[in-house]
Amino acid sequence: MYITLKRFLFAGFTALLLFSLGGCGSSSSTYAVKAYSGGQVVASYEASSYSTGDGRVYANTAGGRRHVVGGTFSVRRTDAGAANSTARATKFVAQLYSGGKVVETLNASEYSGGDGKVYLSVSNSEQVIFGGTYILTNIGANVEGLSDSAKYKVTVHNDGVVIGTWYADSYDTGDDKIILTVKGVSRALIIGGNYVVEQIR
Repeated sequence: MYITLKRFLFAGFTALLLFSLGGCGSSSSTYAVKAYSGGQVVASYEASSYSTGDGRVYANTAGGRRHVVGGTFSVRRTDAGAANSTARATKFVAQLYSGGKVVETLNASEYSGGDGKVYLSVSNSEQVIFGGTYILTNIGANVEGLSDSAKYKVTVHNDGVVIGTWYADSYDTGDDKIILTVKGVSRALIIGGNYVVEQIR
């Protein structure tokens, strides 16, 4: 009976250990890396990790393979840890464009960026990256129409299509993006990609 009890306890300990290890494996971060052209997904990778630089993203996938994606792309964390993370208060609606149309939309609490990319804070553990043409709209701003304070007309193009025209009081440039003040609201629009600024007053 002692041997049977010992075997039972050992089997229980082994099952518990395997369950714990399985949980550790499933908690590893995974990322969906998508490349777009002409409004379509032209490549998609499930990456275990990634790095960025020079306007590109480097996705590391199974078997030690590395894929380089430039142009228009997105990187999103897809594991359960991201899905269960606490969302942050929305300040911006972020849209990624390809082929003259919106291909991805999300709510973001904040942004940072440079080198042709924008890093979007979505939750406490999820950061999404957009590369290419993107527009962040401040949800507290009225960006439509021509106001008395507007001095500049800003037109945004993507793949030969005009995707938006706005009128700004002022603007700042840097880190491959333009930041518009509209109707007295700073950071009303943050734009990456191809744009033209014309002074109208």
